[in-house]
Amino acid sequence: MVKEIIRKLIDGKLFDKEQVEKPQKENDSAFIKFFGNYPIIRVLDFLIENRYSDYSKTEVSKGANVSWATLHHLWKKLEELGIVRQTRAFGNSKLYKLNEKNEIVKELIKIEFELIKEV
Repeated sequence: MVKEIIRKLIDGKLFDKEQVEKPQKENDSAFIKFFGNYPIIRVLDFLIENRYSDYSKTEVSKGANVSWATLHHLWKKLEELGIVRQTRAFGNSKLYKLNEKNEIVKELIKIEFELIKEV
């Protein structure tokens, strides 16, 4: 199942086709260069690179450079797949981080390490 999900992610079939790839920039991460500059990839890249901290959805949106509406749309799928998990809440704010126990996340982190080695 994990390999199938990773394959769908690589093929752009895991999330809506309406996602538009932005032109890549020279300073994009190896992860974005490999998978493409799509909103979901930018969100995953942000979460992987910052996996030791937790963030509000607003912070993820800003850090990944995706609109709030786009993040809200993608977040449901990330939660369904167990890629993100809520860590704590205070007031109306909820904080989340990458779920490193998730098999999909483990594979994505491995891919990230391999891509970094090649650069």
